[in-house]
Amino acid sequence: EGAMEKLRSVMGGCYYLSSSILISTLNKSLMSSYGFHFPTLILTFQNLMTISIFSILIPCGLVRKPSNPPWRHLAGLTFSYFMNMTASMSAMNLTSLLMFSTLRRTSSLWVLVFECWLLGKAFNMQVLLSVVVVVTGALVAGSKDFLFDLRGYMLAILANISTSMYVVLIKKSHQDSTIDSLQLLALTSLLSIVPLALLSYLCGEVSRRRVRRTAFDNATRG
Repeated sequence: EGAMEKLRSVMGGCYYLSSSILISTLNKSLMSSYGFHFPTLILTFQNLMTISIFSILIPCGLVRKPSNPPWRHLAGLTFSYFMNMTASMSAMNLTSLLMFSTLRRTSSLWVLVFECWLLGKAFNMQVLLSVVVVVTGALVAGSKDFLFDLRGYMLAILANISTSMYVVLIKKSHQDSTIDSLQLLALTSLLSIVPLALLSYLCGEVSRRRVRRTAFDNATRG
């Protein structure tokens, strides 16, 4: 039983890693290779897809419909989720995919900070040293970036902070309710759709003329 539990953990980690790499590569390709520089619009449709898939899986019995959600945590969860998405996509648009992935590795430092602050956890020296090594490696890699963009770096740091806050708030909500991480993802995605759509409109991303011009330019270039 212990071996099966370890195997499930490893498989879950591999699935998360492959999914993260795939979605990052897809988003970067849309913005760089295809010139579709509408990050907030992309996020809006991705969240709509998340809600649609979740709604389809409920009747199939593969997921449970959220019940008694931790409303007092949802505001912070939704805010950190929203900030993570928008900051990550904007940073990805301004930096290379390799450097973006490198900068995202420093999020472990912020997880430690928020877990100490919000959960009162203490960490041993091995954990602290491993985080220091990862962060130092990211800083060394960043110092060799010839395409340095200060805005992109600052947005990546903001994405790390909001990601860490989201992770810690999920752990805290698990202490106060029986709702799982997948249900929290569905709720935060649902609550983020309207702000994302509004931000897309305010940024001019939903302008029919802009989208058509981008599609025409891409078709001509292809």
